[in-house]
Amino acid sequence: MPAGNYIKVSDMWRETLAERAASGADYTVALELLAMARWGAAFVKLSNVRARELGLSQSARWRSLERLTKWGLIKKTRVGRRKSPVLRATPARWR
Repeated sequence: MPAGNYIKVSDMWRETLAERAASGADYTVALELLAMARWGAAFVKLSNVRARELGLSQSARWRSLERLTKWGLIKKTRVGRRKSPVLRATPARWR
């Protein structure tokens, strides 16, 4: 993300990440997803290429996506074998 850009992080996301002792990779993935969805995009994808640019391995990306799904912060839809899942950031009211 270029300097000067801001991401709003809801209290629900902040509290959930703190309560669950989220890893650095979890925070990186969470903030990237919020940044991607901030312009009203209902669905986003976090590719392996973008994860590598963020300094994450493919396995770290998958672990973080699984944790964020389990914690109720995102909803994940598989689109096919060996494809990046389609993700939706979960609004506070869905919790």
